[in-house]
This record gives sequence, structure tokens and C-alpha cells, in this order.
Amino acid sequence: MAGHRIRRVLAGSGVAALIVGLGVVAPAAAAGPQAWNLDAGAGDATGVSAAKFYTPALTIDAGDSVTWKVAGNAHTIAFLAPGQTQPAPEDPAAQAPAGGTSFDGTTFTNSGIVVPVPGHDTYSLTFPTAGSYTYHCLLHPGMIGSLTVNAAGTAYPLDQTAVTAAAQTAEAADIATGHQLEASFTPTSTTNADGTKTYQLAAGAGANGISILRFITSSLKIQVGDSVTWTNVDSSGEPHSVSFGTEPQGPASFGPAGGSSYAGGSAFVSSGLFLGAPIPGTHSYTLKFAKAGSYKYYCVLHDVVGMVGSVNVAAKSSGGDQPPPTSTVAPAGNGSDREPSLPLIGAIALASLAVGLLVRRRFAAA
Repeated sequence: MAGHRIRRVLAGSGVAALIVGLGVVAPAAAAGPQAWNLDAGAGDATGVSAAKFYTPALTIDAGDSVTWKVAGNAHTIAFLAPGQTQPAPEDPAAQAPAGGTSFDGTTFTNSGIVVPVPGHDTYSLTFPTAGSYTYHCLLHPGMIGSLTVNAAGTAYPLDQTAVTAAAQTAEAADIATGHQLEASFTPTSTTNADGTKTYQLAAGAGANGISILRFITSSLKIQVGDSVTWTNVDSSGEPHSVSFGTEPQGPASFGPAGGSSYAGGSAFVSSGLFLGAPIPGTHSYTLKFAKAGSYKYYCVLHDVVGMVGSVNVAAKSSGGDQPPPTSTVAPAGNGSDREPSLPLIGAIALASLAVGLLVRRRFAAA
């Protein structure tokens, strides 16, 4: 297997050739402290996001360091202290950095929210003490990884080349699954009794920790009097909003605003955050368009990663129906009247999973 080194004692021998031929690789010798690179989440430019650690289990040596690169969505990398209960997403301890630049198994150590923005998307720790350690994304329950730290100088089961190759294979498979999930939703339309139409689109899609942070479809042509219904079809619990106008600062952006009809303007009109089935609650949002114009909209949580859309409303005519397009290419811009700051990105990332968790808890207790 390329990237693996055979122990020197076997080098050049028939045994070494046999091992390579059988696909069995001996551990790579340690050569002092190593700097390892892993991925926290995965994603691509089309909006696919996987809430998984790649590679989920790694064996390193005491004194080595690990750097995680966050992709696809906001995440944390958190190591709990012995006996500590994992903080819930809405707990400030889940959001804020904690601990230092190393972890020895005794102190709660947390990256805080790390966002997939170049220059702000990595987190590193050194591991001075041998042991077995589990780490978590505190925003995405179930996103778990593990490190086995052996004594310094122990041969590695895998080297960085092999770890990277395995991660790339797993990420590519999950992203391909995401595209299949996206393709499984087909926009439709129905004709109402008064001759207007209602278009059914998706506000996010996904399952099993893989989410599509996009509207399906993102660009739609309709006529005055028509309505659009957006449904969250992400069963993983990723919340979204459908929001028009100028986004307010703070928690006000997370709740419903405006009425059931839209005529443009800068006033904030929004579904508020809503989740997909099977989580109980409201899964859809319908808005009627009363005035011709071109209107941008966005998800208050994920516009920073491209979850934006547009509705182009033409004056009522008798020229026939406009079928929903199939393109999911997002229009230019983030659909909002402001550029989100990094602290705000962190806040909305926390709110995203906090809402999902709170909804689950409320109905689990019912």
C-alpha cells in the first residue's frame, strides 16, 4: 500500500515482498514528534455538508500534535474531563474556547466554535500523555472521534499519507451521498382554484449527518398572486429559515416575522427557524407574492456558506404556466443586507444546533 513504510528489518527481504504482495503493511517507525492533520466535517461548493470527523479514529504518539480543519459547517473539537457531562449546544461552555494548547486527559479542552472561513478554520492540540481520548463536536450530537496516544517512539499503524487518503475516500463518498439526497427532491407546482399556482421547494435536505445547505431550487420565476412553499426535508435535525429583507441583529432573526404575503421592501419577513421531519413541529413555510419584482432570500444560519435564493415575480399574464426550474446554482451575494461577522457566524452556528436539541428534548419529555 503506497505511503506505508516497511520496517527496516524486512527491507529488501523476501518476507517484505510477501507482505507487500498480500497487502499487509507493517507499522511505520516513529521519527520524533509528528504533526498530524485531520478534517472536522466535509463539504463542497454546492452546499453538501457532512457532520463527521475524518478519520474518526487515529493512533499517534505522546508529544505529537493534531490540527483539525473545519469544513462544510461550523463545528467544535472538544475533549471532556473525566466524569464530565457533555455540554449541550445551548450551554455557553459549548461555544467558548477552553483549556490550553495541549490535552493530557485531565482538563476540559474545547476549540470553541470554529467556522469554515479561511484563516479561521483550524484548531490544534498537542498530546503529551499516553492514553485513549474521545472528542466531540458539541454542536452536532453524534459527531465523535477518538485518539489513541501511545508512548513516544512507538511505531505508527498508519502514516499521514494513508490517513489523508482514507479521509479523502470517505469524504468523497459522503459528498456523493449528499448529491443523491439533493437529487431525490423534485420541485413541483400545483394550480389553485383561483388560477394561481403554488410552488413546492426544499429549504435544505439531508439525512444521517449529511446535509444540503441550499434551497432546492434556488431561482424561481412566478407571477403575481402565486405562492411558494418551502419544506425542510433534512431529517438530521439541521434547522433553516426562509427570510426576506434586512436581517435584524441577535436572536430576533431566529423567530417568525411578517405575514403570509410579501410585496418587497426592506422589512424583515421570515419563517423563523424550522426543522424537518421526523422531528415534531412545523416543517414548511408558505409565502404569497403580491407585487412584481426580483426578491432575494436567505437562511439566517447558512447564508454565509451560500444558502441563498431568489424569486422573480412577473406581472400576471395569460401566457401559460412557468414550471419550476431544476438548477440549484445560488445567485451571487449572500442574500442579506449585511456582511456577517465571525462572532455572529459563531452565534448562529450555536443557535442552529441549540434549536434542534431543544425541540428534541421538549418532545422527548412529552
